[in-house]
Amino acid sequence: MVSYVHEHTGEYPLYSGNTFGPFAQIDSYDYNVPALTWAIDGLAGYMMIHRSPFSATNHRGILLLKDTNIDLEYAKYTLEPIFRELKKGRQGDNGENEYTSLPPFMIQSVKFAVPVDHNGEPWLEKQKEIAAGYVTLEQTKETVVEQIANLSQVSIVPNCDEYAIEYLPLSELFDTIKGKSKYTKKYGNLHSGPYPVYSASSQGTLTHLDTYDYDGRYMTWSTNGFAGTILILDGKFSINGDRGILVPKNGRQDLDFDYMKFTLEPIFRELAKGRKGDNGEDEFTKLYPSMLNDIMVPIPVDGEGNISLSLQKEIAQKFISVQNSQKEIIEKLDALISKKISI
Repeated sequence: MVSYVHEHTGEYPLYSGNTFGPFAQIDSYDYNVPALTWAIDGLAGYMMIHRSPFSATNHRGILLLKDTNIDLEYAKYTLEPIFRELKKGRQGDNGENEYTSLPPFMIQSVKFAVPVDHNGEPWLEKQKEIAAGYVTLEQTKETVVEQIANLSQVSIVPNCDEYAIEYLPLSELFDTIKGKSKYTKKYGNLHSGPYPVYSASSQGTLTHLDTYDYDGRYMTWSTNGFAGTILILDGKFSINGDRGILVPKNGRQDLDFDYMKFTLEPIFRELAKGRKGDNGEDEFTKLYPSMLNDIMVPIPVDGEGNISLSLQKEIAQKFISVQNSQKEIIEKLDALISKKISI
């Protein structure tokens, strides 16, 4: 297929399993009539409307109109959820990393409702009216999805002007230590046990060992991947070379980790170097302990200029309250766009 495309480059789109645009441009076409196509594999069942000459690989199925009184947009919005329901295979979270299939034989018996006129014939104008409603609904959903992405990236900081703040070097507050690179999945298989090892991911553990390096509640940060993201860990655990740990200097007890996480994470993320994807996706950044040397940490102090643990906790609660409100809004918006609405 690749060699054919190279030898026949042209102006006509060639579509494959991808539903986001043409696979290639070639010098000929197979169809020059309005049609619907669907993804046979990958994100199976998603549909596209075609109104100009095109071709398709064997990864797309083609639906050609037998009745000119059927509106393509109406058919797409009506059939697509049916096709998506029929698909088979592995579906990832939120439709990501999906590997499903829907070959033609699986849709041969599909029926869908079509409005009819007083003669029992397909009512084209009514289909167009309904399709227009679906288009408006889809546009609204796209706007909401965009707002969710924007809101997820916003760092909302409560007003803390009422507090006296002093800036102290991070090095006076914490020892910054990188984890041990020897802790790999292979190492875990050789030294299997109950104690978790954390790596760059903030979503779960890398492996489990029969020993541990830390016992207690600590702040850790990812040194690779989504570098600078802080994860608070509690219990007996270890970290590998893709995560660092912030150990309170000389065992000091006047630091609230929730306050420190909210304060330090945006600073760490700003310092991270490397490639950041859109909306934080597919990010490959780094933040090693040596890159933290110049950080000055804002900390509330009492009337005598001493670090105040109680004020840190008070401010942290404000952060938590704002964060919970932000999370609640995002969850409600997610629920809204997930609802299946029939027009």
